[in-house]
Amino acid sequence: MWKAEQIMAPEVDERSQYYEHQQSTEEADVPAQNSSRTNVYECTTLLCVCNFIGTVKHSNCRTPDGQILQPALRKEYRQLSATERNRFHNALSKLKSTGEYKLCGGAHSGPAFLPWHREYIKRFELALRKIDFTVSLPYWDSTLEGQLQDGKDSCLFEAELMGRFKRATNYSDQVYWTSLEYSNGNVLLWLGGETFQPSVSANDPLFFMHHAFLDKLWEDWRQKHQTMADRTTAYPRDSINCSSEEHFANSPMRPFNQLRNIDGISDFYTKNLYRYQERATCPSGKDEQCGSSFLFCDRSHREPHCAAKVRYGGNCIGFENNENPCISGRCVDGICT
Repeated sequence: MWKAEQIMAPEVDERSQYYEHQQSTEEADVPAQNSSRTNVYECTTLLCVCNFIGTVKHSNCRTPDGQILQPALRKEYRQLSATERNRFHNALSKLKSTGEYKLCGGAHSGPAFLPWHREYIKRFELALRKIDFTVSLPYWDSTLEGQLQDGKDSCLFEAELMGRFKRATNYSDQVYWTSLEYSNGNVLLWLGGETFQPSVSANDPLFFMHHAFLDKLWEDWRQKHQTMADRTTAYPRDSINCSSEEHFANSPMRPFNQLRNIDGISDFYTKNLYRYQERATCPSGKDEQCGSSFLFCDRSHREPHCAAKVRYGGNCIGFENNENPCISGRCVDGICT
């Protein structure tokens, strides 16, 4: 596993630089705020990002090879092409070697949980794009492991992708929380290793991919249930009975002290900097609809849906509708051989 060495949070004053998102045109906040950013991690627009990785020409950002810089497109990790996956892995490796990160435990047990992590993974993605502008932070849809007899048998945990488990945890793979934050924690505890400890869980790239998935779920909910105005203003009422003051709307988003917690619900993230590709589906029951050789269409459990393929030697019991859940070979007597 790689380790991050220095969090990208410069010492600046705590006045909010937020209200940019209230303007209607894309990247309307460029002249007022982004021109004074001291590093790429503070940026809220692509034109700001361009100051650090490209050249602005005719209101467009031109990358070193002459392309127009586009918002990052966050895909499910297994839906990356081989080239995209290799470039993501290479950027991770280079980020480790440059020492750009210092670990940070994160905001938990309160309403700042989602907006804080949105800002945190935005900075991580910009660190990757500074190394390779074609790279986006993929998300890990952990529900794709949901119908496997043992999630650790997923081909996700093979050398070609995220690597094998060194040892198994005995943590439950089921969770009964209705709170997104506590459901999130169960996934990291199940993974084990450094993700088991909140203070160092960001050592593992799966931490960021997992939080990108939570961010996608949150954004999907926001788009479905909130108006544009609500998405930028509807922050839970401050209440010491529900959370510490550090989670209050106007409290500094530590260690990003130039932001307040409420700034994390701005539309500028998904309006200016990144988009999400939809989750894998197979409504017609065909494997190819899942868009990845690492996924198959599970037709044995409820409606057809995409699922992670099982590694060689893994448990493939439960798929009885002419599926082949194995990444290689066939399922014979409940084992991928």
